[in-house]
Amino acid sequence: MHSARINFTPESEHAINRAIQLHQQAAHTYDHLAATCATEEISMPGFCKFFRLCSQRQRRLAEHWINFQTMRGGKVHVPEVTPLEHCSEQSKKEVEK
Repeated sequence: MHSARINFTPESEHAINRAIQLHQQAAHTYDHLAATCATEEISMPGFCKFFRLCSQRQRRLAEHWINFQTMRGGKVHVPEVTPLEHCSEQSKKEVEK
């Protein structure tokens, strides 16, 4: 089998994996924000729609980098997808105001 891994350093592979992870974390965070805006207490459907669109865009960007990584012969490694920011009780109270 022919490998496309020519002039593709491990540092490049690591940087692309990090970009994939960040895009997936951003998508997860936007999903969380959209769900928060869709609750009965907050009820901001316009913001919910906006955050859903942002999430879709981040997922497409992550997919783009995944395709690039596999095309170059690298291995996609994303250990865990977590939100970029964890919402604390204080920030939830500020949103409710």
